[in-house]
Amino acid sequence: MDKILKNLNDTQREVVTFDQGPALVLAGAGSGKTRVLTHRIAYLVASGIHPDRILAVTFTNKAAKEMRERASRLIPSPGALPWITTFHSACLRILRIEAKSAGLNPNFVIYDSTDQVQLMRRILKDLDIGERSLSPQGVLYAIEIAKNRLMTPDLFRETYQDPFSRRTARVYARYQEELKKSSALDFSDLIMGCVILFDENPQILDKYRERFIHLLVDEYQDTNFAQYELIKRLVSKHRNLCVVGDDDQSIYRWRGADLGNILDFENDFPDCVVFRMEKNYRSTKSILAASGSVVEKNTGRKGKTLYTDNEEGNKVVFFEGYDDRDETGYAVRTIAGLMEDFGYDAKDFAIFYRTNAQSRPFEDELMGAGIPYQVVGGMRFYERMEIKDVVAYLRLAGSPDDAQSFLRIVNVPPRGVGAKTIEKIEELAKEKTVNLVDASESLLKEGRLSKKAADGIDMLLKVLKSISESDSLYGAAMGAVFDSGMFDYYRSMGTVEAEGRIENLNEFITAVSEFEEKNPDAPLSDLLDQIALVSDVDGLDDVRTRVSLLTIHSAKGLEFPVVIIAGMEEGLFPHGRSLDTIEDIEEERRLCYVGMTRAKERLYLTSARRRRVFGTERINSVSRFVHEVDRNYIETAGSGFRAHDEYKLELDEDYARENRGITGRFDKIGGSTQTIAPGVRIKHPDFGYGIVKGVEEIGGRLKLTVLFSGYGIKKVISGYVPIEIV
Repeated sequence: MDKILKNLNDTQREVVTFDQGPALVLAGAGSGKTRVLTHRIAYLVASGIHPDRILAVTFTNKAAKEMRERASRLIPSPGALPWITTFHSACLRILRIEAKSAGLNPNFVIYDSTDQVQLMRRILKDLDIGERSLSPQGVLYAIEIAKNRLMTPDLFRETYQDPFSRRTARVYARYQEELKKSSALDFSDLIMGCVILFDENPQILDKYRERFIHLLVDEYQDTNFAQYELIKRLVSKHRNLCVVGDDDQSIYRWRGADLGNILDFENDFPDCVVFRMEKNYRSTKSILAASGSVVEKNTGRKGKTLYTDNEEGNKVVFFEGYDDRDETGYAVRTIAGLMEDFGYDAKDFAIFYRTNAQSRPFEDELMGAGIPYQVVGGMRFYERMEIKDVVAYLRLAGSPDDAQSFLRIVNVPPRGVGAKTIEKIEELAKEKTVNLVDASESLLKEGRLSKKAADGIDMLLKVLKSISESDSLYGAAMGAVFDSGMFDYYRSMGTVEAEGRIENLNEFITAVSEFEEKNPDAPLSDLLDQIALVSDVDGLDDVRTRVSLLTIHSAKGLEFPVVIIAGMEEGLFPHGRSLDTIEDIEEERRLCYVGMTRAKERLYLTSARRRRVFGTERINSVSRFVHEVDRNYIETAGSGFRAHDEYKLELDEDYARENRGITGRFDKIGGSTQTIAPGVRIKHPDFGYGIVKGVEEIGGRLKLTVLFSGYGIKKVISGYVPIEIV
């Protein structure tokens, strides 16, 4: 027990040793929440709770793996670990065990985003719905949100009656039918399916809520409605629920996360105990104070005052570049200088940005400077074409109902099976209500295929049989790579690209071999489950000597000695689509806070006065979040054109001189007019609020140059739309 409680601060110790009942742990950034969770798990086991009766859930495989590793070092019998896993993995495990009661094929497969899009395209085509009127990605997003709210197709149809929703409901119903035919689930089905399983089978719910005496939830602020309902059901008997989260780091509202889950926890569990972990072990005092001064502007928060025993450290540095090249040049020069002067390694640096599109100039600049980098969240290993093809072979061999995998590899590598043959197979499958593999076999036996197509189908069926009969996962993978003809196909090309694909196929076989060594008795479905559940950030540790480039959303849970947050401009960060509501702005502010609190020693905020968007140069104002930083903890670096006093953007002198002194009469809503001049604030019906930067008269009308929040510089002609002077 001493080992478990050693080196914990007072608050951490209180959380770890809390007896029973519901507990809300508000864990500030860098306060050691993973440490507290793992030590509490170990404490419960040491107190006599059997490991199998503890369930701890988090959001990423990386976080779950770290928790398992830490817990195993603390628990005397590391062979007996609790369920420490992700929400999706926990639900997948339950659905595998209870497949029959859930009405599922025990060998069901999981469709990833690519599979979903391909399936949706087929459905839209079959329903004669054009992708311009209903895009695959758009309708899939609507379906995902519906599932996160536990809305079945019928409930969705009853709830929403607008034209888009009616079409979506129709597609949603068909989508679920096609998934069922293929013995497949998507990720959202895992959690919704578990909740439905419990609701329709009270005895199964009783089994699991009796089993799990203690439930621990990490990152509770990121839970959605479905996850909340799942938790509620599982703790309804013992009520030993410990949730750990930070309302200031809730940044996934756009994908269904409900901040209200953590804000309302005390209402849901009136007898709960609230702990505030406010001691930060990561950042300097300056970084902590600067980030805190930003997030405290939010109103929808519990409120915490973080402190640290770390040194004061350097002030946050703000740099405004003339354009995005100037901005990236400054960032890379800063990295090179710190590496040379202070001995930092490339791995100590991270460049964060709001949108993926911002990475390109940084990549170019880093490449030009000879500094190695990695784009976290770029093309992942298991998303590469040849790897998805091999996985499709394995999935189809394990689950012949998987139509998506069949259609993906029926002619990969090319084996003479064309569109007409595939159409014939699909028609027979519908006619006989069988899967595509069985339909192919029937056509082959009945001699209804051309010689070329018959040879191709015969080869495919033999490969699938060979894989399914393999006595090892390694053998199955070898069959998918070599027996399928994929290896020879790429080798025959003789190109650099093909060589890279061969290397990837080799790496896949290595990965399968390593998996089998760690899990000697695991079935094929376990391997496929792991592949399906891999996340973006899980691969971060593979490269240890490179500057990391990533979106701030991807940075959650990470830390770096030096962080550069780029694109600190209105309309970019906060994002233009987030300027309409207080809730959206507050989420953007939390996102900024998350980015700032990833920094341990040094933090830089950068922006560009001019940035090209779709080929058009846009003039930007500095982000409100820069202005919100307490002036005692931030300093301005000399920019590429002029340092600014307290970040106030001014017009270039030539630009200002051209427009100085011009005023005019301008139409106002209601027909009245007012004098307008540079500096006047207006409201445009499309672009919202803006500041007039220039006025000129053209043909009896006024042409205004206006800086709009979220849209940059726009030219507006009087008389065409009603504009109000504010």
